[in-house]
Amino acid sequence: MFGGLRGTVTNCHTDAIVSAGVGAWYTGGLAGFASSATITKCFAFGSVTGQYAVGGLLGTTEGCSINQCYAFADVNSLTEVAESSMIGGFAGWLQKGSTVVDCYSRSIVDGKNSVAGFCGQLADSTVERCYSTGAVTSSGTYGGFIALTYGITSITHCYYDSDTSQCSDTGNGGPMTTAEMQDWENYNEWDFTAVWNISPAINDGYPYLRNTPAE
Repeated sequence: MFGGLRGTVTNCHTDAIVSAGVGAWYTGGLAGFASSATITKCFAFGSVTGQYAVGGLLGTTEGCSINQCYAFADVNSLTEVAESSMIGGFAGWLQKGSTVVDCYSRSIVDGKNSVAGFCGQLADSTVERCYSTGAVTSSGTYGGFIALTYGITSITHCYYDSDTSQCSDTGNGGPMTTAEMQDWENYNEWDFTAVWNISPAINDGYPYLRNTPAE
């Protein structure tokens, strides 16, 4: 929807096929590059393909505040190139003081380096109360939730599905089985009264956001 984004976006969604060419940076389902933006209650479906900093919702962010958003997409790196990096189900590269709170990714992710279910690379940024569930396939570095971190980062009360991702790494988000992911009691410090809810009939039994329509 947006190549570059600055300002405030609320209650916005996309369902599209987004594909960038060889050498392209910053490709996302909602926006490729977001700077000093506030993004709230937005979501993206479809497929996203690129080479560097590729994400289901956002390619890269700088100094952004992102709340109650999600991505449900097929996220891929270009097959015709030998090198690609920072490929994430929600965002490719979160950097420069970005904060992501109460968000999730149901995306399937396939890439080469710095590949993860939620974010490929986190740099000097914060992620809190988020999760990812999708399969993660990589021929290089990868992680269940976040592949690589740099600088001063904070990852708090975040989880990923170890069954669907086939990952088991800890430190950058905690692994849980599918059954554990579908039990609200396993989400420490999450607000299941005002922000989150959970039901076997909605979102395949995973937590969903009360104020952002689920798939």
